[in-house]
Amino acid sequence: MRVRPEAISVMKEIGIDISGHRPKHLQDALGPDVALVVGLCAEEACPVVPGAQSEHWPLRDPAGSADLNVYRDLRDELQRRIAELIGRLEAV
Repeated sequence: MRVRPEAISVMKEIGIDISGHRPKHLQDALGPDVALVVGLCAEEACPVVPGAQSEHWPLRDPAGSADLNVYRDLRDELQRRIAELIGRLEAV
């Protein structure tokens, strides 16, 4: 599996190079120090990870769209939600 070229392109627009990244399955990302899981599941149920707090952000999967604005909108929405999440976590 590869990261979609559209995602690479819109992330480069904000100075982030993800060209060397690859999609991972949830099991590949989990470890004993995972305290928070954010699921981006729009059409399916997000997985539950025992012992970890979870957030559900039902965002549309842009795969299949050739419109870079779809990817930009998703990037910007994720950026907004991540900043909000960081603010909530820092307030605790």
